[in-house]
Amino acid sequence: MPRIRPRSILNSSGQPSTSMYAHAPTIQEGARALDAGIGAAGRIPPQLRKLMNVKAALLVGCPF
Repeated sequence: MPRIRPRSILNSSGQPSTSMYAHAPTIQEGARALDAGIGAAGRIPPQLRKLMNVKAALLVGCPF
């Protein structure tokens, strides 16, 4: 019997689920590093980055 219940990587709307981060924290660490790198490059204005985050959240069904 597995110690961790299997989880679908898709949410109820068929989009990738963020619950996978709980099972693979290294994925979250990589995502944070990517976000930090994008921010440090300074090529995307902060207001546009916020708008992009909201749009991405809407695309994956996140109540952001």
